[in-house]
Amino acid sequence: PDTISPNCKIKVADERDDTVFDEFNTPFKIQGALTIISPNGGERWITYETHPITWITYGTIARVNLFASKDGSVYDIPIVENLDNKDSSYNWEIPDDDSLKDHEGAAGEPLPLRVRVVDANDDAVHDESDGDFVIDYYNITWKIKDVLTNFTLSDLSGKSVKAGESYSWEFSNLSGEEIQRAPYGDWETIWKKVGYGDVKQTFSAKPLLMAGKTEVEEATIIDGTDTKFRTETHVGGSIALSSAPDKYGKVTAIISDTRLTV
Repeated sequence: PDTISPNCKIKVADERDDTVFDEFNTPFKIQGALTIISPNGGERWITYETHPITWITYGTIARVNLFASKDGSVYDIPIVENLDNKDSSYNWEIPDDDSLKDHEGAAGEPLPLRVRVVDANDDAVHDESDGDFVIDYYNITWKIKDVLTNFTLSDLSGKSVKAGESYSWEFSNLSGEEIQRAPYGDWETIWKKVGYGDVKQTFSAKPLLMAGKTEVEEATIIDGTDTKFRTETHVGGSIALSSAPDKYGKVTAIISDTRLTV
């Protein structure tokens, strides 16, 4: 029966004579059970995305705790505690938390993790992921070139800032391809180069699947000044940044070919 208790007993009695009976001398336990469904191994979840942690509940378990582990044995990283278990799920916004990595910030490789769901009233009732999953970042490749010569520009500098957050990525002396590891979300990047001025660019690191390829969903260039740059908006293509013609009719520009790979 669904009678969760650590102090259960069985009594046998004569239905015609209640003075004739016997019962267990030692109480036994009736408990529920939990089985993790997701993440259960092989998942790659991107920082700041929201993913459901799901499980199956057997019996009445009113509240649960969720923990993560970096070694698959010690589950000491709290995700949520005393959660109402009516849905057997929890929508987890993946945190940009160094406790879930073996490094600081976005550098390095993702660390294998597992989760555990535990009956909040009975630590002995729990289940864990069968295999490892990882928390990772998107890898955004920037290519910066002169739009007239198609030569790769060097000595670029600037900074990317996540909208509404303190997370940022700074660069200097950039040349050739540069890979930026970035969490899910909206970003604003300021590019700077001597002779080109600067330009502000916003983009969303949110995947758009096209023919099996994942690219930046949207990138919009905003004027750094009123006249120096013209602006374009694209979805998953190239971005051309060009200055207004000078008095000799010369136009300087750069292209940023922005790709999001997962």
